[in-house]
Amino acid sequence: MAEAVTIEMAKAMWVAMPDPSVRKVAAAFVARGQPISHATIGKWLKSGWGTTPAAPRPPRLRVEEIIPAVPASDLGKATDAELLRIEAREALLTAISVHRTTRRALNSLIKKPKELGALLQAAGNATRSTHLAYDALMFQSERAMKLPPTHHPEQDATREGKQRR
Repeated sequence: MAEAVTIEMAKAMWVAMPDPSVRKVAAAFVARGQPISHATIGKWLKSGWGTTPAAPRPPRLRVEEIIPAVPASDLGKATDAELLRIEAREALLTAISVHRTTRRALNSLIKKPKELGALLQAAGNATRSTHLAYDALMFQSERAMKLPPTHHPEQDATREGKQRR
């Protein structure tokens, strides 16, 4: 991991540039692999190059780092029930990975309410889809075993809403 930019380093870069600006100084550090915001450089400049250290940036994660890759297999021979079970299980594993990653980065995410809201909405949608997949899987299992279907009150509400239209 790259060394965090300090006020002293930013001031030295500012002095060394022929026509400095906060964006140019920040871009120079980013080009060296030391990410820092131009706003941070601007705060330091405005404070007269004070002594407050830069807050470390949270690491940027790739999807592959959050959600482990699923090994390829021959799904063409799987039954619909097996495909539903596999998809629902993988969705749950993904939701768990996203939840754990969100908890680790919560302090950073709180500063970005739009992004946090979008993430929580997407996680909620994924969880709902998983729930529906499991419902479909249970329905197929009950039909196969000729059991009476499980009663789901939320399905009654959905049916009533469709009938009213």
